[in-house]
Amino acid sequence: MGINDGGAAFPYEEEVCTGSQFAVQVHTGMTLRDYFAAKAPVCPASFVPMCLRNREPDENGKYGSRMETEMERLGRWAYEYADAMLKAREA
Repeated sequence: MGINDGGAAFPYEEEVCTGSQFAVQVHTGMTLRDYFAAKAPVCPASFVPMCLRNREPDENGKYGSRMETEMERLGRWAYEYADAMLKAREA
């Protein structure tokens, strides 16, 4: 099963004219998961040393062997926040 992205955040339809015919074009835009991640608050816990051990295994299956930058950690945290928001919507 893939990641629940919540579907389109701001879908809209637009009538377009192609010569002598009209068609409806659907624009999905960003996913709700992306929207929630973009809205994730910056918490005081994010002000920590620039390099932290990554929780993901490297190519050899070892945890914590690669250093994670502050920006990578914040990006990962934003999507963890988004996933929690999507889970809360299911309740």
